[in-house]
Amino acid sequence: MGSLPVPSVQALVEATGGDDVPPRYLRPDAAEEAVTGDGDGEAQIPIIDHRRLLLELDHGGEESARLHRACQDWGFFQ
Repeated sequence: MGSLPVPSVQALVEATGGDDVPPRYLRPDAAEEAVTGDGDGEAQIPIIDHRRLLLELDHGGEESARLHRACQDWGFFQ
């Protein structure tokens, strides 16, 4: 059994003359704030100092905790 063909969002909007986006494709403003984080429009990607981890300079465990939070909350870091 295959998937049912579903029109793209662009096709749905074009069918209404470009004036109406179906509500199921709109996100509330609160969702945008959750993505951007600090409210200025840019998210702060976690930065991890690998040198501190590799050279065992992380005696208080602060960098390890930052790495843990980055992986848990973001799934990536730089």
